Amino acid sequence: MKHSNCIWLMVLTLLMPLQSLAASQWAKEAEVVAGGQVVADEDASNAQAVTRADAGIYSWWTLNAAELSHGRYAMYVRARSLDGQARSFSESVKIDGQLVDTLSATVDHRAYRWYRLGFFDFATGQTLLLADWSSPSLQVDKLIIEPIVSAAGADIAGGNLVADSGASTGQAIVRQTAGPYTWYVHSVSPPHGNYSVYVRARALGAATTFTQHVVVNGKTVAVKATEIGDSNYRWIRAADFEYTGSNLRLSDYSSPGLAVDRVALVQAKPKDETLSLYHLWYGNAHLAGIRTQQAEAVAGGSVFDDELADDARAVSRDSVGIYTWWTPTSSELIAGQRYTVDVRARSLDGAAHSFGMIVKSGATVLSNKSTSVAGSAYKWYSSTDSFVADGSPMTLSDWSDPGLAIDSIRLVRTSVDTQSDDYRRIGFFAQGNPSVPGISETAGRVSIVPVNAQTTYAYFRDRVSNDPNRLKLMVGTSTDGGLNFEVRTQPAIDSTVAFNVPGAGLIDQAYDPSVIRTGSGYQMVFEGLGPQTRVSSFLADSADGLTGWTVRGPVVKSDHAEGSASTPTLIAHADTGELHLQWVNVHEFSELTSRHQASLSHLKSWNPGAVWPQPAAVFTDTDYGRLPQGGAGSWDDKNFGAGSVLSEDGVYYLAHEGANYFGCGGDWALGMARNQEATLTDPSAWEKSALSPWMKAYNTGSCWISYPYLSKLNGRYYVYYQHPEIEWVPERQTNDIYRRRIVIGAE
Repeated sequence: MKHSNCIWLMVLTLLMPLQSLAASQWAKEAEVVAGGQVVADEDASNAQAVTRADAGIYSWWTLNAAELSHGRYAMYVRARSLDGQARSFSESVKIDGQLVDTLSATVDHRAYRWYRLGFFDFATGQTLLLADWSSPSLQVDKLIIEPIVSAAGADIAGGNLVADSGASTGQAIVRQTAGPYTWYVHSVSPPHGNYSVYVRARALGAATTFTQHVVVNGKTVAVKATEIGDSNYRWIRAADFEYTGSNLRLSDYSSPGLAVDRVALVQAKPKDETLSLYHLWYGNAHLAGIRTQQAEAVAGGSVFDDELADDARAVSRDSVGIYTWWTPTSSELIAGQRYTVDVRARSLDGAAHSFGMIVKSGATVLSNKSTSVAGSAYKWYSSTDSFVADGSPMTLSDWSDPGLAIDSIRLVRTSVDTQSDDYRRIGFFAQGNPSVPGISETAGRVSIVPVNAQTTYAYFRDRVSNDPNRLKLMVGTSTDGGLNFEVRTQPAIDSTVAFNVPGAGLIDQAYDPSVIRTGSGYQMVFEGLGPQTRVSSFLADSADGLTGWTVRGPVVKSDHAEGSASTPTLIAHADTGELHLQWVNVHEFSELTSRHQASLSHLKSWNPGAVWPQPAAVFTDTDYGRLPQGGAGSWDDKNFGAGSVLSEDGVYYLAHEGANYFGCGGDWALGMARNQEATLTDPSAWEKSALSPWMKAYNTGSCWISYPYLSKLNGRYYVYYQHPEIEWVPERQTNDIYRRRIVIGAE
């Protein structure tokens, strides 16, 4: 039953807005406060972690009141189980030598994850000690504490306030009848992400029920009933929910017989670079050189609730005029650099209306462009011509038709900054000669594989010298953090001369690879074809990743005109190492490009009557295991194309290209999807980001931006991609591969 009257009673203005919490964070690498053995670990945030062969202390962290102000804090640990078995990490919280709380979590994954241990009060005292006594065979990487916001009963009471010496403020909320004990409205929208609601409460007599309601932008997103029978105050986990809105209200409708002291809202994950993909998904991180502003934050028109907008609010007008007026800060603009501006907009009546974006530096107009916005679904539109920031204060405003809804605007830097690691062009040079180009054609799709802290491999295409219409697969080595690659003279897969592949026959082209490093070497899938073989996905392996690549056979083979197995991607299960394959199917007749997935074991064993790679065992159903296509009218409804997958904290993130045309035409862009570890084997469980696309081509008519590849190098996340539109010249390009770092906070 809904009881909306309890939700709208009052608005609480928080003294400490949740958006400010990430600025107050205390993080400690486990090896710095080690109580166990420090070991090298390339998957740890600083390439070191702490382990133990017996039960005991992994970390011993002391802070004083000068370092950590009094308050309430959540604590998180990044850890993994060496054998995948469930093991306990138990943290003792001591203030001035006295034990005040014990926080714990069960660590049950081989791959690193962040675990929220709980939260504690550092209300008085001078010294805080955080030390654990935990199970053996863990590896502990990092510890973080962050402040949380909670509200006392006196501030959020929906029932009666009574004196209670056990309550944190000496007062608690009680009720004689069923109804709301609390209502808690956040006037400042917290960062998007996953949250839990905690309530400190006790039973006054017999066990009774507390029922939490979570309301986002006027809609109930979570309801949970919890029985409370303890006569002593306890923190209970009252609800879990995902927040992606602009207005949050917490309330309850519960049975009588309780005393309620406080309500707290706690983020599931801390703000840390090891969670860059999580925060990019929720809009708390950004690609370097790209800044997005919600339209309602710079509104020149009327702000209204719009569930189609990414935070459920947008700006509209009923007369010609200004929808948005944005003055970027100096940190968001670099003098001398080139920029464009995108707008996410829709037409309220579906008809075409003009949006006119004007960029000014002082009184000087740098760009003045009108863009036709049509259709009732939100889309990103390129709203300016390219312009150069001159160092003067700049305004981005518009003068536009009525009848539009503006969700957000985005400032995109297109000039490469060679003084920074954030946004760079990738270089390829000849073996032993940095002054000579290492490839004769664009590298196309680039697969990035970290080998160690000093070395990175890249795999990519190049033209066959005796036939410029054919492609071969090359490998390059970087020792500068994945920026410049020395291209080996010997190809990884040499298709200069056609060669025989079991299960396929002759192939004479190999390109667009995906490579992963395993415990036994390197595995590659690539797109290839031959005189009698259509575009198919092939599997190869090498012991060292540089030499001795052996093509084992096709794992998905196209055997008919309507279909392909293009730009394949390997995915390794983070805990088990099981391999999965994704491929792209270009339906030339129906003009649709779709994405598909299957486990490698299924593709090799689907036919019990044959042994792979015998021809009868080669999988040929290129339409098997389709991922959800974008809805009609969406930015990628006709093309769910090439991409790559990276796992982080139990979630698999897919960076992909997409377009409203199946081939190299229409409007191309890059976006994001995700799948949970529990549903990784289900292709239909992939979920596309509401914030996509991240970047779009500002010209139409070709695949101007493509081949995104996610990579994590020395603790930093990057997106590599092809973008020939930047600094385009008519002749053949060899330097149009770029990368942008995923940034949390300021660049």
